[in-house]
Amino acid sequence: EIKVLPFMVGKSLLELDLSTRYGLHVVAISKNKEFIKPQINEKLEKDQILYVAGMDEEIKKMIEENK
Repeated sequence: EIKVLPFMVGKSLLELDLSTRYGLHVVAISKNKEFIKPQINEKLEKDQILYVAGMDEEIKKMIEENK
């Protein structure tokens, strides 16, 4: 579970390509405690939370590379 980070705001999952770059797969998105199915072309918003499948090391790498 990670909050949408500043570098993600206004970008789609397709643009971010988290699966190729970091081996992370977004399985759900929530906003205001409501879960939605991830849509590859939908733009992310700053108040959303991503539920990802992947290794903790890859999440840390993504965060460090995009500070």
